[in-house]
Amino acid sequence: MRRNVLARVNALAPFLTFDHDPYIVVGDDGRLSWIIDAYTSSSTYPIPQRTISMGNRSITFATA
Repeated sequence: MRRNVLARVNALAPFLTFDHDPYIVVGDDGRLSWIIDAYTSSSTYPIPQRTISMGNRSITFATA
């Protein structure tokens, strides 16, 4: 059982880099929720690409 918030999110999404300062918020219903900022940082995370045709040429570029 992972009781630490950072350990949980690292196990769930290893392709993200997490901020080291999670914080807790109170919802409208009074429930507590943890918020943690995350950023993509993996070379294996897919980068969306778009290909367009211009005449007889195709141009591919990243859309991220």
